[in-house]
Amino acid sequence: TLFGKIQSFAGAFLGIPKLEQLEDDKGEPIGTRLIIRAVTDYNTGQYECTALNPFGQDKKTLHLNVPQI
Repeated sequence: TLFGKIQSFAGAFLGIPKLEQLEDDKGEPIGTRLIIRAVTDYNTGQYECTALNPFGQDKKTLHLNVPQI
């Protein structure tokens, strides 16, 4: 499952949370956005984004904490 775990997304744009590919005015891919709709405490966890290109790579980690209501 994607929730509550570190995940890597290598070109996969399916599932929940949803990944959306961003494009420039010419339709060229310029990035990806992670979308979590109707956030609940089930989504609490660590999410990781890794960017790769010919110049190198970078990685950022986000911890999302959604309290129970």
